[in-house]
Amino acid sequence: MAFLLFVLAIGMIAIGLAAMTFGMSIVQVERGWTMVLSGAVGASAGAILLGIAFAVQRLGRVYN
Repeated sequence: MAFLLFVLAIGMIAIGLAAMTFGMSIVQVERGWTMVLSGAVGASAGAILLGIAFAVQRLGRVYN
């Protein structure tokens, strides 16, 4: 389960950063700002999920 959380977290971070970089080139348009903001939210949620994945992995070791 922890492996799936790691994969999902890394994917969210990568997609969030990709959305931010794509939105930076068209930031003059409102769609660009929306892409930057949604990318930042996605990347930060991925970082939080990465922390949760580490906690789940550590708790799994303690439980066993």
